[in-house]
Amino acid sequence: MLFDIIMIIFQKWKPRILISYIIDFYYVKYNISVTLYYILFVSFIIFWLFVMVKTEIIQFPNIGGEVTYYIGKSREDNFKVIDMGRDIDLWFHVGEGESSCHVICVVPDGLTKKQTMTLVKKGGDLCKQNTAKFRGGKSIEIIYSFVRNIKKTEILGCVEVCGGGKKIIV
Repeated sequence: MLFDIIMIIFQKWKPRILISYIIDFYYVKYNISVTLYYILFVSFIIFWLFVMVKTEIIQFPNIGGEVTYYIGKSREDNFKVIDMGRDIDLWFHVGEGESSCHVICVVPDGLTKKQTMTLVKKGGDLCKQNTAKFRGGKSIEIIYSFVRNIKKTEILGCVEVCGGGKKIIV
């Protein structure tokens, strides 16, 4: 429960601002020692480095707000981003049989099809840009689906798309 709350907080605000706020709050309110202050600061930095995945927050004028994308850069991160996604969020991966990052788009409520396709195109671009093998190369096929259709396998980082998978060329 506490871990989930911390993850939500880290997803909403920039981590270094949050870390600074939390530590300053305890330093001022409880008058903790400078040593304890730095221990707390280092602990939060370590937490952020080892628990958080790459996050892109992108402003979309046609949607009228920001959209968050989580990007898994390793096998472990790929499973983390799937766990972070809600059933209605979008998942992206380079075409079948290829190794790539997994990208999750946190989909805002009430989007039109045109707005959703804007998110899909950007998610495909992020998937391509964050996979070294395909970065800057020719057009490739990206598979995308709702997170609810993605099932993790026993093999770390590997998933199955259970119906509902679509493809886009980026």
